[in-house]
Amino acid sequence: MWFDPELRVGYRPRSSLGALARQFAQYGRWKRVVLALHPRSLRWRHFVAPAAVLGVVAGLIVGAWWSVALAVPAVYAVAVVGASVLAARSPGMALRLLAVYPTMHGAWGLGFLAGPPRGVVRRLRARSETGQDAS
Repeated sequence: MWFDPELRVGYRPRSSLGALARQFAQYGRWKRVVLALHPRSLRWRHFVAPAAVLGVVAGLIVGAWWSVALAVPAVYAVAVVGASVLAARSPGMALRLLAVYPTMHGAWGLGFLAGPPRGVVRRLRARSETGQDAS
């Protein structure tokens, strides 16, 4: 990594929850590509969002018959509320974060579970083996 103090990086927040969801779904999908090409970069935190998605969905489904299973979605909801309150600078921001955090976690997790578009990893591996730039 090269540090250049003259470098300027821009950031623009997404204009809607839908745009945020699309962005994070792509992050999750492409994380699978990175992990396929560089398996040693795998960390436990990469499984948190997919596990949360699976846990919340399973808890809601199983909770219809066995109420103890609702503990998983309930714990997630409490964690989101707590994080929203702690991170927010105003009550309005806390309310927005109540939607933003689940959108980010859910979209990233679903994107990770869906995986990359078909054939991407194979094509990138072939390019790297022939010495072509993977970009």
